[in-house]
Amino acid sequence: MNAADVSRAAGCSTRCHANAEEYDAFLRARNSAETARKWGQRRQQFVQAYPDLETWFSAPLTERVARLYSERPTPARCAVSSSARPYLTFLAVRGYAWFDWEWLLAMPSLYVWSFLTETPLVTDVGRLVDEAVQLGYTWKSAHDALGWAVVRLFMHTLDADSAHIDATTIDACETAVRAFGERPDVALFFGSAARYLERASHYISFLQLLRVLLYHHGQITVAPRRTNDRGDTPVVRPSLKPQIEAVVQQYLATRRMHSRPGTIDNLDLALGHFVAWIAAAHPEVNSFAEVERTHVLEYATTLNVIPGATTGRPLSTRSKVAYLSGLSVFFRETAAWEWEGVPGRALLGRGELPRLPRCLPRYIPEEELGRLMAAVRTWTMLDFMSGRLSDVAISTGWRLSASDPPDA
Repeated sequence: MNAADVSRAAGCSTRCHANAEEYDAFLRARNSAETARKWGQRRQQFVQAYPDLETWFSAPLTERVARLYSERPTPARCAVSSSARPYLTFLAVRGYAWFDWEWLLAMPSLYVWSFLTETPLVTDVGRLVDEAVQLGYTWKSAHDALGWAVVRLFMHTLDADSAHIDATTIDACETAVRAFGERPDVALFFGSAARYLERASHYISFLQLLRVLLYHHGQITVAPRRTNDRGDTPVVRPSLKPQIEAVVQQYLATRRMHSRPGTIDNLDLALGHFVAWIAAAHPEVNSFAEVERTHVLEYATTLNVIPGATTGRPLSTRSKVAYLSGLSVFFRETAAWEWEGVPGRALLGRGELPRLPRCLPRYIPEEELGRLMAAVRTWTMLDFMSGRLSDVAISTGWRLSASDPPDA
């Protein structure tokens, strides 16, 4: 939906002001009489400064944002714009004006949710947050991420139905996030280009979470691309073996329906590592159906000598287990599902994975252990029940298995 479409959907050919009576009724239904009077006066000042609302949208971004990075909240650089934020939010909620990405990204904060109580967005976002928690995200991170993303998508499109959010709209927001970092004045709004780059990585991760949730709903049909740990550059694995890569993507899409994001990342990494290896070591293999047990055993041996991509040092036992277990699960599950284009049997058993070293209990020197046990023997059963032993164990690293239990 382009700008003209949005304006027509809002019922006016261009963005326009709301009349004072409508805004006053809206305020009095939600605020005290004094607050409604104060905000009404601020609207009047804004309308007097910008009788044609399009004039405000054409003004420099610094004028519209009003308060730049590190500036005090008061007095604002452009007090009229700063104090009109509730009115501007009202214009979006009532469909009088849509807002450009630049302003939505540059604003330090958007206090919108209290204005959206009459829309389905509040319920929709709450449902999405709950679903994100089920996928392994924390409630706060999901709430903050989805709140940031959905509010900005709404204020740009004026569509309060989350069922209408599609990949095109999310991609447009992500494109705007990346483009904002190219502005020569980005430091005015974020302190420095580097600081904005850090914020942008968070914004892109917020949009990625929304993509993942909508993909699980079937609202987005293309599986979201995985991003790197900063979130600023999508990880696009070269299609070294198209037939093999197609099966990998089908498998990951299937697992996303019931697995946590961290599990999917680990499987993606393990399968991608194997695909890259077999493309280089056995270029004659063009599909998983041609992969034999001998290939997998050769790959397992190679993991003992190839360096890690990040450290340049040999892979740890834990890394080797992660690569091989992900590959083993893939072969086992695709065989159980009777997929075509796969070996159709497990090529690596659980017992063939490298064994992780067992961690030994922390050694306590005899002198220190003697003092500890002398103190412990003076405790009563009530002391044990109140957690004193746990406190000592946590603070010293001592484990209950490191010594005989004290006399009760």
